[in-house]
Amino acid sequence: PATGRKLKPPTRPLLSQDFETHIILNIISANMTKEFHQYYSFQGDHSVIDEREYGHREYGYAQYSTGQLLVVTPADLKCTVTDLGSSEQRFVFGYKRSNKKGHVPTPESVLHILQPDDDSVEIYVGKQSVRGIPCDVWYSCTFWEDMKSTMDLYWYFSDPQKWKPSGGSNSVPVRAWIKGVRFDTNGKPRNFEHKYEFVHWKNRITRPGYYQEMFDMKRQLFRFQMRALGRKADLFGDNVLDEIHDFSTGVAYIIDTARGNCSISPIEENDLDDTADASGHVTMRSAAELLLLEGTGQKPVYTGTRNIRGLDCDVWVAKRVNYPPGSRRNATWEWAFVNVGYFGNTFNITIVYYAPLI
Repeated sequence: PATGRKLKPPTRPLLSQDFETHIILNIISANMTKEFHQYYSFQGDHSVIDEREYGHREYGYAQYSTGQLLVVTPADLKCTVTDLGSSEQRFVFGYKRSNKKGHVPTPESVLHILQPDDDSVEIYVGKQSVRGIPCDVWYSCTFWEDMKSTMDLYWYFSDPQKWKPSGGSNSVPVRAWIKGVRFDTNGKPRNFEHKYEFVHWKNRITRPGYYQEMFDMKRQLFRFQMRALGRKADLFGDNVLDEIHDFSTGVAYIIDTARGNCSISPIEENDLDDTADASGHVTMRSAAELLLLEGTGQKPVYTGTRNIRGLDCDVWVAKRVNYPPGSRRNATWEWAFVNVGYFGNTFNITIVYYAPLI
């Protein structure tokens, strides 16, 4: 009988040149689980891993230009330097020997995806659900000369037709499943099986001190996303936090975006979104107060237009007395607003900017 038309398999998604992700590594062959937070930048030439295991934490910095692996343990403030080419950790960071000048490998190599020069064939397997996420699955069988290993690799990417990741990505890695045989230095074969679960994948790196603010005066809501620093880092770790201040009730909600935990507390007096009276009662700042355009002395004076970071801007300047407060010094502040009518594109959504560049 006649068969139905064969569907053309999808093209495997390309990986971003910069990414940040949480990785749950299940080493099934050793009955062990590890947790990583990986930061990767091809242009920045770095790959960093924050590893946690049994309450122990360490940071690994792969220096491909020197062929070294730097491991820092914050508990005892120690730093250990080893040869990256012989370290077992190179399997986590991604490593390929080369006669060229050292550089971080491509994102495909870091995540063990088949490379163009690999002696293997990549096959589209089909569709499967992973952790409730519809995925497209690819398979390849390859040999790594450096590690004397033959392995089967299954790669799971979110299905762009059925699931939309946050952050504007069309498709993101969800899982890598690797099974193979490695030959030790004595020639003895050893089976291994690893599963990498990728969570909170982002095609960018969120740096310490990062802030993203959202303001709604009508609803008395202020929200900012940040990577915790100082006291909050002690309480919540270095995960990205969503903090929402509801000034109509005086309640602050702090959400750990990695774990989903939500902590509730009164809104504290701060230098970001509120002001306090003599009794300590906090009220929401206006938009002008948030940008320190009002309530701090001299009004800003318009000075004309200037090109800043490739954007045509209207520029204002003002003098601030005794700034920072208590310093008895004067400071000159400058505000630059992108010209009305400037068009940009973010996550495929066209927006019109009239944004401050302070």
